Amino acid sequence: MALIAKSKLQSLALQYLNGKEKLLKDSCPYGVIKKALFDRFSDKLPDQYHYTQLQDAVQSKNESAEVFEDHCRKLCLETVWRVDDEAIHVILNEEAEHRLVAAYINGLRGVVGHQVKFRMPATMDEAVRLAVTIENAEQQKTAEKQVFTTAEVICYQCNQKGHITRNCRARSLQNQG
Repeated sequence: MALIAKSKLQSLALQYLNGKEKLLKDSCPYGVIKKALFDRFSDKLPDQYHYTQLQDAVQSKNESAEVFEDHCRKLCLETVWRVDDEAIHVILNEEAEHRLVAAYINGLRGVVGHQVKFRMPATMDEAVRLAVTIENAEQQKTAEKQVFTTAEVICYQCNQKGHITRNCRARSLQNQG
C-alpha cells in the first residue's frame, strides 16, 4: 500500500517525501507516510501564499482605514516565522512591520491612499493615524457639500419640479410662438 501511495504523489508532496530518507525506505509503513504528509500539508498554506495575500490586500469600498489595518495585521501575522532565538525573532518582527506598512499604504484607496503614500510614514501607527485623519477630513468635506438632484429643483418659469428655467420647455415654447 505504501509503494502505491508513493507512486501517486506529485509536486510538493513528492518533493517533501524525497527530502525525508526515513519515508523513502520501502519498509516504511503507509500509516507513517500518511501521518507525515498530513502533518506537513493539512490546514497549512505555503508561505508564499500569505506573502501574496498581504501584498495584494486592497481596502474595500466602504471599509474604514482602521478595519483595513486589522485585516492587514492578520495577514501579516501569517508571514512571521516562529523562532526560538530572541534576536532573530526581533529582526523577523521588524521585517514584518516593514512589509505591513508597505502593504497597508499600497492597499489604501482613493485620496486617502494617495495622501498617505505622499507623506511616506515610517511606522504602521503613523500610517494609520494619517489615514484616519485624511479619511475624516474627506468625510467632512463630503458632508458639507450640498448635494441636490434635479428632482428637488423647481423651475421659476413654470413652477414644475425636475428642471431649471434655462431648461424649461414652456419657456422655449413661448420663445418660438
